[in-house]
Amino acid sequence: MDEIVLKVRVAESLDPDFIEIEVPFKDLTYENVCRICCEELEVLPKNVLKLRKLPNTIVRKDKDVLRFQNFQELELVLKPNESTRQQTLKTHFSDTMFSESNKYTNNNNSIDYNSDTSSPLVKKSNYCKNGTILY
Repeated sequence: MDEIVLKVRVAESLDPDFIEIEVPFKDLTYENVCRICCEELEVLPKNVLKLRKLPNTIVRKDKDVLRFQNFQELELVLKPNESTRQQTLKTHFSDTMFSESNKYTNNNNSIDYNSDTSSPLVKKSNYCKNGTILY
């Protein structure tokens, strides 16, 4: 066996799945692993903040990479930027409040602030009454 198989993904991505990459032992360096991960995950290297060995170890140098086991799980942690922050917010709101009920939205799929109904942001929960959580 002249290669190692690594499982990689982008940290905090909408897609939690790993992909498997093969790295020849002769090319097993920090720089090559990062480059191959970026190519396979279609990420620009300049957008990578760090490489994480799961569950909680930062990979920093060639010596760290040489300790990898077959099927080691890795994550590319991306630098925060405005577009990823907006994507996270959009996803959060669309998955929670706005998808719960369409009665607060107009035909353009935006909140209708002129509606007579109460705001979706202050909608009461059916799971809590007078400070007691109902099971």
